[in-house]
Amino acid sequence: MAERFPDGQIHVDLRGGGTGTPLDAARVLAEVLRQLGLRDEELPPAFTERKR
Repeated sequence: MAERFPDGQIHVDLRGGGTGTPLDAARVLAEVLRQLGLRDEELPPAFTERKR
């Protein structure tokens, strides 16, 4: 689907479709970056740096 979405945006439902406590955005973002191939030592330490 990359050809349909060239800017590569990823969306995550932090509530997971439920009404419970939302997931921690920093943790979810770190997991997404890992799934995209970054190693733990490559992850920026601050949440604001991960969003760039």
